[in-house]
Amino acid sequence: MGSSVSKPRKVWDGQRVGSSGETARTFGILTPSGILYRADAAAERKYMVQRHFHRRSLTVLLALAAALPIGGCPVPNDDAGSSAISRSGTTLPGASFSGSQTAGASSAAGSGAAGSAFSDGLTAKYAQCLEPVESAAWRNEIFRLVNEERVARGLGPVKFNATLEAQAEEYACELIHYDFFAHVNPVTKSTLSERAEQFGYVYRVVGENLAAGQPSPAEAFRDWMESPGHRANILDGRFTELGVGIRSGGTYGLYWVQEFGAPLESAAGGGK
Repeated sequence: MGSSVSKPRKVWDGQRVGSSGETARTFGILTPSGILYRADAAAERKYMVQRHFHRRSLTVLLALAAALPIGGCPVPNDDAGSSAISRSGTTLPGASFSGSQTAGASSAAGSGAAGSAFSDGLTAKYAQCLEPVESAAWRNEIFRLVNEERVARGLGPVKFNATLEAQAEEYACELIHYDFFAHVNPVTKSTLSERAEQFGYVYRVVGENLAAGQPSPAEAFRDWMESPGHRANILDGRFTELGVGIRSGGTYGLYWVQEFGAPLESAAGGGK
């Protein structure tokens, strides 16, 4: 059946927590003719109802902005749309994936025996969450693109961290399994900071970028860089490590997750 309704190609959503505690959200719709419309919350709710019927034809993005002090109570951060969550040095229980290596080395979770076992475990736990054949090459390409942009701006490159990758892979599977697209899992109620704790990543700051529906790492990365909140995470000089999760299945076909971090023992700083 034909339709005279022109379906939007892309939707993106960003969030920023201000210094006085207010939360500002931006929402946009990119039409097939290339016109970007910005909308308020009411228009967003109306469009999201429409998206319920057309979401398979869309790509989506989401970036988190938040901050937590050592005590764990929310403290707002107006750092231009970036994600920043701070924690104490308490050792936290979690997964056995840890350590780092240079970004030039393989960043594929399945490149080693432990990584392969973890990936197989995810497939067994989340039956509809599959690992794309190209996932290892795609992850390395995301790393290359991220570090190319950072180095061009005088920032240090991020290094691969297996704990962050395991966290990213698992969350990509949660997005598929529970059929949602947000930084807080509506079923388990887990937040970014809680997931970092569960995986045992003892951090100074962490951040997260999400994307879904893009058919290639180049397109996912381009969409992130064209969105201020996502670009701010990629170019945040505080982050020194990165894990990338890429999974296929679910509503959007392909899910892309970036987990940025700086371990607590790292004293490196920087700006965007």
